[in-house]
Amino acid sequence: MGGSTTLMADIYMDGLWFYDVNAYQWVTMYPGTDTRSPPALRVTDDGFERNSENRPVPIATIVHGYEMMAWDLDHQIFFSMPNHHSCFAKALPSVATFRAENKSCLNRSDASPWMFDPWNRKWHRLKTATASPKSGYGSVLMYIPFMQKLLFYRLKGIPFYDPDKNP
Repeated sequence: MGGSTTLMADIYMDGLWFYDVNAYQWVTMYPGTDTRSPPALRVTDDGFERNSENRPVPIATIVHGYEMMAWDLDHQIFFSMPNHHSCFAKALPSVATFRAENKSCLNRSDASPWMFDPWNRKWHRLKTATASPKSGYGSVLMYIPFMQKLLFYRLKGIPFYDPDKNP
């Protein structure tokens, strides 16, 4: 028990867990960012952060995400809108430095929600042709099954995201 407690203390609050109702247990789908060994990051041509394995990583994006997460029943994908904040800087100073140094290169305006495929346990994110809504505290993301689209609510409008078209 002590080992898992220590491990959890070293993981930033950006892991993803699902509850397996049949087994009555929590399952780690994505362990989160290890604060003892944060990934080396680079910026892609689309403006997204990727680790050394060329995989997008949502470091500190779903912390305080509250209602900005949704399960797409039709595509079997978990979606999350990023909550850009700076409270991770103390736990992950190298990430904070990287983001500050690459601020002009990072795509914060033309991006899909974060997508997590639970079957292969990988994150994805796509550049969009249209501007993405600004997200933050109090925003809501939900999947509308009859439309097969995501609805995003923020005080300034209600845009939709179509996973099949990636507008």
